[in-house]
Amino acid sequence: PDGGEAAQLPFHQYPGVLHQAEARNPAEENAALEVYYQIGLAATCPRALALLDLADQLLCEPMYNQLRTKEQLGYTVHCGTRLTFGVGGLAFIIISASHPPHHLHARLESFLQDFIRTKVASLTPAELAQHVSALTDNKLSRDRALADESARHWDVVWNERYDFLTREREVAALQSLTPEDVRAWFNTHLSAASPSRRKLAVHVLPRAVGCPAAAPPPKLPTLPLLLPKSSNGAAGTEGSQGCQSAEVDAAASSREGGQGKGEKKEGIAKEEVVLGSKLWVVPDLAVLKSCRPLWELPPAQLPPCHPE
Repeated sequence: PDGGEAAQLPFHQYPGVLHQAEARNPAEENAALEVYYQIGLAATCPRALALLDLADQLLCEPMYNQLRTKEQLGYTVHCGTRLTFGVGGLAFIIISASHPPHHLHARLESFLQDFIRTKVASLTPAELAQHVSALTDNKLSRDRALADESARHWDVVWNERYDFLTREREVAALQSLTPEDVRAWFNTHLSAASPSRRKLAVHVLPRAVGCPAAAPPPKLPTLPLLLPKSSNGAAGTEGSQGCQSAEVDAAASSREGGQGKGEKKEGIAKEEVVLGSKLWVVPDLAVLKSCRPLWELPPAQLPPCHPE
């Protein structure tokens, strides 16, 4: 497949956090992949919002063209931005009846790393200006109905941002961006080599017997397992806080023992490992809420955005 050297890497060699779950429907024949890259505080930062939306603008069509049209991984292939409690993110979703999640995962990462290495690295001011112009037109387009305008304003109220000029501020920030800004953003948040990358991948496995998307992954090495850490240090205890590491054979989904070292700071325990250096398996997504290296604090506890 296209993608150069990065195309040869199996999914487990890309750093991040992995959660695997079976589909609820016992006759489900489709596999699904969602990969979420957490970017950080964005709700009150026009420049952060501008870079996030610009990245989506740059990636959307090439991703669909490569993974849907050329490689035909699945019928549903798309990406989009997220703004969750003021924290921005970029999500990629693929649903396939012909390929298992581990293959979708590897192909998505291959595409992203190749895109950074080629398209982003060679982005010119003229190309950037075209994307900025298209995004600006989209942001400032007139509401088609009163309900659209009402929903846009109420979204600001429900999320307690109370900034009714968000679009205008973001458009102003877009005009000041340079190709170097875009390259720095991609290299920080999406590059597999970045220690600052915060990635969560969710594999949804089909349950129908014998379907193509249910093909098992190749034999994998033992992967680190991220578990809740209770107050007495035991892993996996209900109501525990913080996180600790253990080892897991991802292919067999078997857990081995092992206790990590947790340090409490401001009520949140943090893992004493470099989480960006490998792929971590997370059996319970709730653990992410108590692992500060993986999850931003609530907006009220986040530092204010520095004005440009």
